[in-house]
Amino acid sequence: MARVHCQAAVIPYRIRKARVEVALITTSTGKGWILPKGSVDQGERPREAAIREAEEEAGLRGVVARKPVGRYHHAKGDDLRRVDVYIMRVTRELDHWLEEKTRRRRWMRVADAADRLRDELQPLVHGLEAAVETHADARKRASTGRGRSRFLLEKSRRSRLSNDGSDHRRRAPSRTFVPPHTGGAFVAWTPASAQ
Repeated sequence: MARVHCQAAVIPYRIRKARVEVALITTSTGKGWILPKGSVDQGERPREAAIREAEEEAGLRGVVARKPVGRYHHAKGDDLRRVDVYIMRVTRELDHWLEEKTRRRRWMRVADAADRLRDELQPLVHGLEAAVETHADARKRASTGRGRSRFLLEKSRRSRLSNDGSDHRRRAPSRTFVPPHTGGAFVAWTPASAQ
């Protein structure tokens, strides 16, 4: 029976001139283009492995989604590989990294990058633009919503104040808002009446 090895890959992206670009790296032989990917070490989580591989193989650092955007399986010899795929918004490109002598890094448009990758990864890369737009919209709605909520809560608090300016009501507990499509990232806010 074949063993299943856990691996993690990352789709590094940036936004340049209002378009999404993906970073690919060459294979170790230099004959093809791939995403940074590698084995999940003992005691390591797949997301941590994706972060490590992005830096070691591509010299990229950034913000990695908490949950994978997809998973695929492939066979290598007698072993079966299960690969969790994460997206990463690149915030820093290193000039020197561990595998810089054996791998090249290149930024490409989404369609060009998808065309160079294995079939299992193509839908994930093609879906990247929609995921990035959805995430940005959710962040914008969350920030707009928080601002509006604070304004309304402050307005209602002022209307409850007694003549001496004190609020005799019990303070509201702080709340946590989780915008959709943020990969589980939390945005904490406290109503103005509880401050």
